[in-house]
Amino acid sequence: YSIYYVGISERVKEFGRLKAIGATKRQVKQSVLREGMCVAMAAVPLGLILGTIISGIIYKAFKMYYLSKSDIEKQGLSLENILDEANFSLYHLWIYLLAAAVALFTVYLSLKMPMRIAGKVSEIEAMRFQSGTDNNNVSGKADKKVKKQERKSYIDLTIKRLSQIYLMGNKKKSIITICSMAITGIFFMAVATVISCADPYKSADNDIVGQYEISPVVEFNNKEKPEHEWSNIVKNNPLTDEMKKEIESVKGIKKVDIFELIYIDTDYVEGFTDTIAGIPEEYKDELINGIIDGKVSYEELKSGDKVIVTHAYLHWYPEIKVGDKLKYTISDGEDTYEKEVEIAAIGDYAFGLYNYDAFLMASEGIDKICSNNPNYNTRNYYHIYAEEDYNSETQKALEEIMESASGDVQLRTWKQLYDDWKSAMLITGTAAYLFVGILGAICIMNMINTMINSVHVRKKEIGMMQAIGMSDKQLIKMLRNEGMFYTIGTLLLSITIGSILGYFVFLWAKRDGMFSIREYYYPGKAVLIIVVVLILVQFALTLMIGKSIRKQSLIDRIRFSE
Repeated sequence: YSIYYVGISERVKEFGRLKAIGATKRQVKQSVLREGMCVAMAAVPLGLILGTIISGIIYKAFKMYYLSKSDIEKQGLSLENILDEANFSLYHLWIYLLAAAVALFTVYLSLKMPMRIAGKVSEIEAMRFQSGTDNNNVSGKADKKVKKQERKSYIDLTIKRLSQIYLMGNKKKSIITICSMAITGIFFMAVATVISCADPYKSADNDIVGQYEISPVVEFNNKEKPEHEWSNIVKNNPLTDEMKKEIESVKGIKKVDIFELIYIDTDYVEGFTDTIAGIPEEYKDELINGIIDGKVSYEELKSGDKVIVTHAYLHWYPEIKVGDKLKYTISDGEDTYEKEVEIAAIGDYAFGLYNYDAFLMASEGIDKICSNNPNYNTRNYYHIYAEEDYNSETQKALEEIMESASGDVQLRTWKQLYDDWKSAMLITGTAAYLFVGILGAICIMNMINTMINSVHVRKKEIGMMQAIGMSDKQLIKMLRNEGMFYTIGTLLLSITIGSILGYFVFLWAKRDGMFSIREYYYPGKAVLIIVVVLILVQFALTLMIGKSIRKQSLIDRIRFSE
């Protein structure tokens, strides 16, 4: 839209001449529409071909990256079926048709305003129109409005004032160019904020407590393995005191923390099982500090009568609020009991602390709830702290202990989570920046079009200025001033609005648990990239345009006619 708006506003006289020789308003509008669609019809097939080639290259590069990983790292990616060419195809006819349809439709929308401008052109006012001024009145409705198109003049001319004369005489065009470029910059800042906050190291820290996590394998309604039912696990829980002592004796292990859990049936969804997690006293500060609504102490959570509902759970049940009474049913492996707890607070925590559990209370509270059966073992996690984030010997020792356990157990490691997040963010970040980069290239082309167009329509004016003494160096400086106006305007809007929007995107990502984001990091590298790229493009463009102008003789420029 911006590119066509700039071009159309400089062709007012052309449209006036067409109307003067008999062209109707509809015919003028159709000429603009057909011109744009001809460009689109040529560009869409080229885009589909390039898109096919680029997507194939990216696919092969990712496949090579995947095959270079170890078996453990491949398990984290879980892409065997996607990367099996026999079961997967990148290219589908409906995708090509959809891409072509969307491209043509958006081109049509972009041409609507330029078509309206061209259709409103008056033959008489088109002859009066001065290039280098805003095209605000070309319909010939009022002569007094024509005066608004007159450019501001100065008795003493300087290079700075020459730039101001053109830029201020084309306020609407300048604003549209800056805004269209800034939109991409703002989008880039928002994407960069999410990518910068999604640090694989921090995400792994948020997803697990400690460096290793051992838990029993729990499954429901698996008739082939009834021992995986929670009601059977609590009778013969593999997370025993003996296992804990064995783990603590492994070289490199600092401590083992026990997290408990009970499965409950609530009234929210029939047939759906919720959970109440028991948080040990070592984590009471983290538990209490994570409260965002309501108030409760760790001592009160020991009673078994009060719980904290996790903020993530409210995504599915937003009607839950502090002070509600929760009635639930619990089985101790032999009998079933109905109980009631009060939702005392709402808490927002790192995933590793609650592991998708709906409600949290103190470990002693879990023990009191299950006091009817002293043999009811509610241990669900051994969170293990080690001296190193990853040590192959330590992990091997833990796996040997797991093999000797009385039941099926599973291991989750910090290293595995880190590798998963690193791979995921590499793919996501590359795709996001590639997409934003394409938009950025389009907006840079917009600035190039605007500046080239501005010089083209002023060739005669520039030639006359050079004839009375303006040097080539001053010409380059004038063009640089105009380019810096677009660059600085774009940077101001992109960085200020983009930073604000990026922070709100961070809050949204944190609230929804996207990429396990918990902390805000300002995308300083992204800001630096925007600044450097725009300044380099602007300087290169200025030199290119200046060189192009100097190729024509001064006489040819003065003779130039629109």
